[in-house]
Amino acid sequence: MSPIVGLIISYLAGSIPSAYISGRLRGVDLRKHGSGNLGATNVVRVLGAKTGAVVFIADLLKGFLPVYFLPMYTETLRPGMWALFFGAAAIIGHVKPIFLLWKGGGKGVATASGVFLAAPKSTDVCAMSPEYEPGDDDARDEHGRLHATVPSKNGDRQHGGCEKRRETDIP
Repeated sequence: MSPIVGLIISYLAGSIPSAYISGRLRGVDLRKHGSGNLGATNVVRVLGAKTGAVVFIADLLKGFLPVYFLPMYTETLRPGMWALFFGAAAIIGHVKPIFLLWKGGGKGVATASGVFLAAPKSTDVCAMSPEYEPGDDDARDEHGRLHATVPSKNGDRQHGGCEKRRETDIP
C-alpha cells in the first residue's frame, strides 16, 4: 500500500466523531452543551463518566490503530517515520473531522495518547534521522515492523541507541 493511502485512512479514522455519535445517541448535541468541544472531557461533563470512558477509549484507538498497524502494510523503507505521519493525520482528523465538515472536533489529547502508545521504539525513531543508512542487518519482526540498526561511534552498526555519527567517528 502506498503511504499516501495510509495517510488518507489515518485521517478518516481520526475523523470519526465518537463524542458526537455518543451525544446523538443520547439526544444531545455536545457542541451546544458543556464546553462545546467534542472530546472525552466534555462527554464526562455532560453525559457522565461511563460514556466519557467509552469515548476516551474510542478516541485513543483512533490514534493507536493506524500507527500500530498501517506501517506493516506500507511499501516504504522508513515505516517508523510514516507511523508518526499516520499518527499526525489521525490527530488532524480528530481536530478537523471531515464528517462534521471540518468543524467542531476535539482537541486531540486522547488521540495523541494513542499515537504515543503505539509510536515506534527508539531505534525506529533513529531510522528517521539523516544519519540512518539502511543496512543488510536491518530486520523486521514478526509484525513487519522495521528494527533499524544505527552507526555507532566506532563505525559498527548496532541495534538500539541514537548516537549521532560525527565526521571524526567515520573511518
